[in-house]
Amino acid sequence: MDPHRMPQVWCSQDPVGAQLLSDLFTNRKENISLTFSEDCLYLNIYTPADLTKRSRLPVMVWIHGGGLMVGGASTYDGLVLSAHENVVVVTIQYRLGIWGFFRLPTKTSESPPNWAPPTFSFPSHPGAPTSELLHIKHLISLTHSYYSYKPNPVVISSELLFLFSLCCLACCSLLKMTQMAVIAGCKTTTSAVLVHCLRQKTEDELLEITLKMKFFALDLHKDPTESHPFLPTVVDGMLLPKMPEEMLAEKNFNSVPYMVGINKQEFGWIIPLFMSYPLPEDKLDQKTATSLLWQSYSLLSIPEELSPVATDKYLGGTDDPVKKKDLFLDLIADVLFGVPSVNVARRYRDAGAPTYMYEFQYRPSFSSELKPKTVIGDHGDELFSVFGAPFLKDGASEEEINLSKMVMKFWANFARNGNPNGEGLPHWPAYDHKEGYLQIGVNTRAAEKLKDKEVAFWNELLSREEGHLQALQVQELPARVGKASRQPPSSPVVDTAQGRVLGKHVSLKGFAQPVAVFLGVPFAKPPLGSLRFAPPQPAEPWTFVKNTTSHPPMCSQDPVGAQLLSDLFTNRKENISLTFSEDCLYLNIYTPADLTKRSRLPVMVWIHGGGLVVGGASTYDGLALSARENVVVVTIQYRLGIWGFFSTGDEHSRGNWGHLDQVAALHWVQENIANFGGDPGSVTIFGESAGAESVSILVLSPLARNLFHRAISESGVALTSTLVKRDSKVAAEQIAAFAGCKTITSAVLVHCLRHKTEDELLEVTQKMNFFTLVLYGDPTETYPFLPTVVDGVLLPKMPEEMLAEKNFNTVPYIVGINKQEFGWILPLFMRYPLSEDKLDQKTATSLVWYSYPILSIPEELAPVATDKYLGGTDDPVKKKGLFLDLIADVMFGVPSVNMARRHRDAGAPTYMYEFRYHPSFSAELKPKTVMGDHGDELFSVFGAPFLKDGASEEEINLSKMVMKFWANFARNGNPNGEGLPHWPVYDHKEGYLQIGVNTREAEKLKDKEVAFWNELLSREVAKKAPHLKHVEL
Repeated sequence: MDPHRMPQVWCSQDPVGAQLLSDLFTNRKENISLTFSEDCLYLNIYTPADLTKRSRLPVMVWIHGGGLMVGGASTYDGLVLSAHENVVVVTIQYRLGIWGFFRLPTKTSESPPNWAPPTFSFPSHPGAPTSELLHIKHLISLTHSYYSYKPNPVVISSELLFLFSLCCLACCSLLKMTQMAVIAGCKTTTSAVLVHCLRQKTEDELLEITLKMKFFALDLHKDPTESHPFLPTVVDGMLLPKMPEEMLAEKNFNSVPYMVGINKQEFGWIIPLFMSYPLPEDKLDQKTATSLLWQSYSLLSIPEELSPVATDKYLGGTDDPVKKKDLFLDLIADVLFGVPSVNVARRYRDAGAPTYMYEFQYRPSFSSELKPKTVIGDHGDELFSVFGAPFLKDGASEEEINLSKMVMKFWANFARNGNPNGEGLPHWPAYDHKEGYLQIGVNTRAAEKLKDKEVAFWNELLSREEGHLQALQVQELPARVGKASRQPPSSPVVDTAQGRVLGKHVSLKGFAQPVAVFLGVPFAKPPLGSLRFAPPQPAEPWTFVKNTTSHPPMCSQDPVGAQLLSDLFTNRKENISLTFSEDCLYLNIYTPADLTKRSRLPVMVWIHGGGLVVGGASTYDGLALSARENVVVVTIQYRLGIWGFFSTGDEHSRGNWGHLDQVAALHWVQENIANFGGDPGSVTIFGESAGAESVSILVLSPLARNLFHRAISESGVALTSTLVKRDSKVAAEQIAAFAGCKTITSAVLVHCLRHKTEDELLEVTQKMNFFTLVLYGDPTETYPFLPTVVDGVLLPKMPEEMLAEKNFNTVPYIVGINKQEFGWILPLFMRYPLSEDKLDQKTATSLVWYSYPILSIPEELAPVATDKYLGGTDDPVKKKGLFLDLIADVMFGVPSVNMARRHRDAGAPTYMYEFRYHPSFSAELKPKTVMGDHGDELFSVFGAPFLKDGASEEEINLSKMVMKFWANFARNGNPNGEGLPHWPVYDHKEGYLQIGVNTREAEKLKDKEVAFWNELLSREVAKKAPHLKHVEL
């Protein structure tokens, strides 16, 4: 490679847009012809130093702009700046568009976003590595600002210069990724499949996709919330740990000297040209301006209902349509550049960093002849001064030459000293409480309060108490399900103990009052680093309005199992694509309350299931239950699997971290739910499967006392032996072996596991084969789940002991099961070898023994059990059905009845049900004969018939009834109410409710089965079964 040859190979991009950008912005005398390649990671160096000596000159590193989509290093010739100011100038390139910013929805993807450049130095070029300056232009100013945000960055700069834009971040759109996959002809079965497919595409094929995606264009034919003109920088947890506004509020960034600037007319000509804005030539009416503002949502994040307010503020003071057009351009410039730049400068100043601001007010003679003469300080106009174009191009006036000299001197002084001032230059005030800045142009002079009124307007408009945004980074409009007869004028904002949160309004068809939805509200600190295998800590406060309109990542888990569970159980019309992270302690809130009033609605806190190893809050949409029953629904997340339930049985890792997360969420609800219209004195916890077991554990736990007032366990209780053990030390040793950690002491083991990456622990998780029946080896040594353990804190004793002592929270309690709990979904998940329609008794007996990890039936009792259930028939088809009943009874039926009896005997109001219905939303693969499979009640509880299509009148009515039962119980501790079948209390008659097509009272649920199992598993070893070595309840 010839180091003297200009690398005119640019990173892959749209060649037409690239050439246009280069021709318009270059400071070279002649435009350069460009070539493009994926092989593009090159840089240019301009050094005035005597290379025979050991000079130490300041280094200015230039990062080109172009919306992260186009651009290259060689447009900008660093010769003049380097020679005039005796600095080393470096211009770099980086991957763009799909190649540089493609991201996947899952954290486990093979395509991490925000590809960062490596560390580099200049051993053969005499620049001073400690005086390096990032010189950033256009939208890319956003990207490298993240180096100043990173908590432990590579030492890249000791002074930092930002030019022009701090563009509002746009959330990376999953829809955009899906659209890209469709255009590419790639399957989206898994992230790995999609990445593999895209990696096999040629450069030309990816370029064709780029052109079809229509980046950089305003799309007037789409819902503006679904238009994404850029592939943005994203919060990836590495390069950018959090949203910039959060890190700025926390002052968690490198507080280096910092210059922020804008141009006077940022949206004057070049950006509307590039984005194909449909602007009339000389004039604009207010109605069209309002419409265009809403169509610009993807750029500006201004909700539809605020568009008229904004246009009236800017355009309302004149009837002149020519002036209206100019004022509209000012409006967009302020939102895109002016307001964010001032807000960021204030944040840096408040953190104690030396800060300087400028506004560039000049029209270069080198501007395109097509640009109107009235545009002074268009986007990019300062570049000709910064890079000394008057010394390379012909035709510059003395005025323009002197302006360029001054600007280069300011920039180089800042690179040398962190202060732009110097002899012979106009004074540039520091940006302090007076907010002084420099107006750069024909008459360069100090001024104060840049964009002060505009910033005040937008900050106030977008942070109004009842729902407007404070930060311009908000990405979602109020979503709509069905059509409401009334929509509130703004997005809801609510105060919490940690800070304010922004939600969105969603309406259920047929209901005038919309539900305010808040997604991803943090209730605890991210459980990272030393907080892995430790109790949760309260969330850190924030000072901005946090955007809580997007689903949070689910807690780390097997992504394949998680997606399958979510797809099978969700009540949403469309399945959601999932992301995963250790940073997952978030909750979702659905409130129908009028937030302008002090409502006190019942609160229902949902705890999801998934065997304590998979699952997440966002699978379950609380909209229908909240809207129809006028209750506040909260869905929470908690750590799972190794992250949530790893236990060494001692003080180094007691375990039950996931349950402690649940307790922390309940504390958060007590402290904050009143502001969402909920009554902290009327909290009902409810859950299904492992979520139901969690509810039962919380009923027992002294840590949860007074945090809730009623409880509902759907298909799971603390007496389910597979999910509750005295300890799990053997499983911990197995995890250690797979992780390659020594087990000399618990402290050594925990230290080792804390230093494993999330991906490494995921790999261990997959090797553990959770949720899988193992048909070889000793069944007593396999662990399909990491259970709740007796830790002496959350769970002081085994549940049987605490129930016998009546030492628990005696709140009103509903306990329920489904008619065929082991009918289809659980055998499928656990890979039971039951593909045929029949089963012989010998195989059944063997399977019972291999099911020891979930049933705790000793080998010698397996034949007794199978004979009891299967012995009455010779029909192998019936035998299979009876075998499934056997497992369902041991896992769910018997423990649930025993739990209800203990609760009743302690004097607590108790209710039982059995659900018997085959939802139309069940997987098509599920046999029609399965009535009341594990999880089938969820579609009724969460109102799936009101969100999904295709429900019959029968199913709609069933869901209405179930929601009413559940909500009545949340309101009163009694499910009964007007117009409902009578639900008997579970007393000595053991009355319960059969819920289905014909909902009716019955008595003695599973009475004979409970008697059999209680007797079989409680025989005295010495008297009744002396040959048995070990019998467990």
